[in-house]
Amino acid sequence: MENTFSRRSFLTHSAAAAGGIAMAGTVVDSLVSAAGAVAAVGVDSIPTSGQKGGTLRVGIASEQLNRLNFNGAQGSMDASGFCVANAVYDPLFLSSADGKTWLPNLALSATPNTAKTEWTVVLRQGVTFHNGSAFNADNVKANYDAAHADLKVGLAIKPLIASCVKVSEYSVKYTTMMPWASFPFQLAEQQISFMAHATCLDEAGGKPMGTGPFKLVNLDDWDLSLAGGGQSTLAKNTNYWKKDANGGSLPYVDTIVFKVIVDPASRWQAMQSGTIDLMVNGDGSTVKAIKTYVSGSSSLAKTSGSNANYKWVSDENGVREPATNSIIFRTAQGGYYNNAQGKPIGAVKANGDWDPNARSVVGDVNIRKACAMAINRATYFTTVDKGIGQVADGIYRSKINGKAAKGLYKDPKYPKYDVNAAKKLVSDWKKANPGLPCAFVIDTVQGNASQLLAFGFIQGALANVGITVTSRPKTQPELIDLKVSKQFDASTWSQFGGLVPDLNYVWFNSSAFLGKRTPNYVNFAQQTDPLINSNMLAGMKEAPGSAKQLAAWQAVNTRMAINIPYLFLTTTVNIMVARANVRNFAYAAGATATGVNATARAYSPDGGSARWEHIYKV
Repeated sequence: MENTFSRRSFLTHSAAAAGGIAMAGTVVDSLVSAAGAVAAVGVDSIPTSGQKGGTLRVGIASEQLNRLNFNGAQGSMDASGFCVANAVYDPLFLSSADGKTWLPNLALSATPNTAKTEWTVVLRQGVTFHNGSAFNADNVKANYDAAHADLKVGLAIKPLIASCVKVSEYSVKYTTMMPWASFPFQLAEQQISFMAHATCLDEAGGKPMGTGPFKLVNLDDWDLSLAGGGQSTLAKNTNYWKKDANGGSLPYVDTIVFKVIVDPASRWQAMQSGTIDLMVNGDGSTVKAIKTYVSGSSSLAKTSGSNANYKWVSDENGVREPATNSIIFRTAQGGYYNNAQGKPIGAVKANGDWDPNARSVVGDVNIRKACAMAINRATYFTTVDKGIGQVADGIYRSKINGKAAKGLYKDPKYPKYDVNAAKKLVSDWKKANPGLPCAFVIDTVQGNASQLLAFGFIQGALANVGITVTSRPKTQPELIDLKVSKQFDASTWSQFGGLVPDLNYVWFNSSAFLGKRTPNYVNFAQQTDPLINSNMLAGMKEAPGSAKQLAAWQAVNTRMAINIPYLFLTTTVNIMVARANVRNFAYAAGATATGVNATARAYSPDGGSARWEHIYKV
């Protein structure tokens, strides 16, 4: 199932996707690291003068409706939003190709204090915005201030960052809310890393304007269609600061057109018909179809391939933890959503409207456990995802290249498939709640055929144990708003993953308030387990990859298996497909701290998005 709402929204490439919400870190982050990918797709090349220019047409999954506040500080970006944003804006840092560290970009360095609660960031000089004005510390602080003040993004970052202050014209100091050993990854992978011009940050918004390789010339070039089918057209930034490895100007193409094609199978058809040059896809059925069509049935276990007409790279077995396909539950934990009898409240009515006083069926952990036991995830994997990816039992993959994964993964003891046990849990719940239907609503992405298939499978499995579910199809913007407002029972979801588990902190965070625990604003599942919080904080202060960091984040995964805020299904596999004449679509390089030539290999495609400046057509 393809989930376009991913963990990258609001914050990071670890984002969520509703329907698979992309909120802070999800989709194709590890394509370039997949074994053998570089040779197959022909990356790391520089065009001749005759190969520069032209138009690149890119198929993406969803609209970005608020073009006036389309920036890292105020936007509500999903995975497709990051595709467009990576063309308009530059992040402060890039992630290295091996995913182990951060590289200079708009920022040159990040130096912590001993406690790792303060990070001094030195900025690159000589960079200008699309209107010619200089990028400096005032811009970084303005972006932080706008994000902090925003009614949505602000509530997401306040648990993470306490302040950002100007130190000098080209340096700032971030103070974090906790000791944080990998904080600069937030300034490479999070939405808030994108630096917008100040005129984009007022209450009325403005034309999206950054320092990136492409710019929006006219607002009329950003055509919107609520049901999908809109597009945005961006023109080359002829004054882009970064150069290629030989000192040549970037970007290589003159124009990028992002075309919205909601259904993943239709996106592949558009590629075959010549409507688009490049597409991003995360639907197992379509990924299988592409691999088979281009490289034959023997290619299903491979991570790249090509024929005379197409080239593809997938993110299986990369350095980044993949996103997890799941059903997210509104657990209504913490006591703030209980009635006088202490029962969880807030539910979707049969007509799709929200009733804040109705009993919440999924607020009961035993119903969530029954749902987990009712789903044969192995059968779901082969039926819905066509054997692409792997079965998931938590937020980390259990296998890499067919072998047991090391590092973050430790068996969390997630509930196993057991129909009889599930039926008993449902029966006991019905006896304890006479007259209350054991039923709830699952939100899905409107117009996405793969989600219909996934919902049908889940609906049948739950009906088999006595649980009735109906779907509530919504457009991507509607799905995001419903998760933000917490007016949902359950939703198809794709989230988590990322280069470091710390990127997930904001999605799970909760805190004590007036004797009760309350979830963070973007803790959409509303789980409030204090042990999840304490283990996350313990892990974040430790060096990435250290024994203490791994143990802490393994404990987080174990608590997920006990509380079941998510019905884990499979890992997300994403594929980038290009026509044979497209070059460098799985390549990126960063400038160094001492020069602007792109000679340091960077991580790309990242979160379902390429570094567009390097791509060209022959």
